[in-house]
Amino acid sequence: MRLPTILATIALSIVFTFSMRASASAGILTSSALFTGGPSGQNVCVAINVGRAPISVTVEVIGLSSSDSETCTVQPNDVSSSCQAALADFAFCRVTTANTKSVRAVLMNRSTASPFTVFATAEVR
Repeated sequence: MRLPTILATIALSIVFTFSMRASASAGILTSSALFTGGPSGQNVCVAINVGRAPISVTVEVIGLSSSDSETCTVQPNDVSSSCQAALADFAFCRVTTANTKSVRAVLMNRSTASPFTVFATAEVR
């Protein structure tokens, strides 16, 4: 291997490593995908704040043919102050925030009618 090729490979490796670190610390959490679970099913992604200060959170449910998103300021340690998005499609959840350590989120497949039975869940990490 020639020296210019080796140096180019090393430079590309360094750039790739730092770009991966930047995206990993950008505050994006994702789930695996869930099916809709029938004609009255929907996938709902819910994020809560377990930290000590309010945080801004964007919750997205991304499906095969559409998506839904919501951006909220979520209060600390208050389950009623959650941020959620829903979609009746095969979908996964993406949560974007500056403070991933303070966010807990789940993608639930549930019925759209009372008693809102939960059929499946996927952790968002």
